[in-house]
Amino acid sequence: MRELVILAALVSALHAASLPTDTDVVYKCQEDQDKIATLEAESFINDHHRHGYKFKFVSLDSRSAEEKTDPCEVILGITLEETECHIVNPKPLDQCTTRKESETKVTAKCNVTISSVEGKAAVKRYACETESASHEILVTKCPDCPSLLPLHDPKALESVKTALQKFNKESNHKSYFKLMEVGRISTQWMFSGQSIFADFAIMETNCTNKEEDACKALCGDHARYGFCKSSKVGNEEPEVECEIYEAQNITHPMKHPAQSRKDCKFHGPPPGHRPGHRPGHVHPHRPEHAGHDHKDKIPGHRDHPEHPHLCPKGPSGVPESAPQGRHEFPCHGVVKIPPSIYPICPFPPPRLCRGPPDLVPLGTPPPPPQ
Repeated sequence: MRELVILAALVSALHAASLPTDTDVVYKCQEDQDKIATLEAESFINDHHRHGYKFKFVSLDSRSAEEKTDPCEVILGITLEETECHIVNPKPLDQCTTRKESETKVTAKCNVTISSVEGKAAVKRYACETESASHEILVTKCPDCPSLLPLHDPKALESVKTALQKFNKESNHKSYFKLMEVGRISTQWMFSGQSIFADFAIMETNCTNKEEDACKALCGDHARYGFCKSSKVGNEEPEVECEIYEAQNITHPMKHPAQSRKDCKFHGPPPGHRPGHRPGHVHPHRPEHAGHDHKDKIPGHRDHPEHPHLCPKGPSGVPESAPQGRHEFPCHGVVKIPPSIYPICPFPPPRLCRGPPDLVPLGTPPPPPQ
């Protein structure tokens, strides 16, 4: 156990990274350097976003700088908006467009702590609250616009399954692609019945284009991902279009998104590579995260949990449920129930909450037979 604690502390110390900037510019947490800090925050958050879509910086809402600290430290309240680029899409972020109001915008309000490490901006931590735009307000402006459905809607998932089967059957690809995750589902009522629109990411497997139970996703340099859009009107067969991206390993620091890592045989990053590390970046060596005092609360910006990495526990030691009306994802990002979007999860990642194991002390006699 002690070794695990030490390892966790070392991993935490290596997490923060910085975006390469002009070598002549030394970042000193000054207000006129906020553009450097917000660009770093945007890049870093997207590098560590393992599900759903990329987010683009929209506005700097507030800032709070701590004086006489070495290295300097500034806390920024920023707003990000979800783009139409899924994380598997290799398109550069500046070429990704944010969603139109008619598509139901998704906004993230984040408190990001930026420090100066070797003269470059480096993210130490952040916490975000991610929300989709109000459907009630959207209906008043656009009554016919599609509305979001929960990501686990049974009818929608069945349409995704059928659409993927159709793609594999009709495509010219030699490999079979399987579902990685459903990114977004929306619905609209028409004269011909309910229409269901779904966006979903797929991953290439080691099987031919014939579906098999034992198919495993390809990983690392061999991984190809795709992004599909399907539509189903009433009882008609769904229509589907997919983009397949060649393996290039530049989309995500872990080489492939978190969902597919559970599915494939993963041997870890290549030698010399650290998760979240980009060439030319520097890493601050911080004391163990649990001992710091949070100064992330900014006047005028939405509050976030004081310690997103600490999991509340009940008397039994089992994690308590998320607040009423909320759904907790595996990454501990919090969104409204039913979940229809992927939230930006806090960084550093929260520790896993587990109840105390049922251990029997050494030397304890076995229980008497019943």
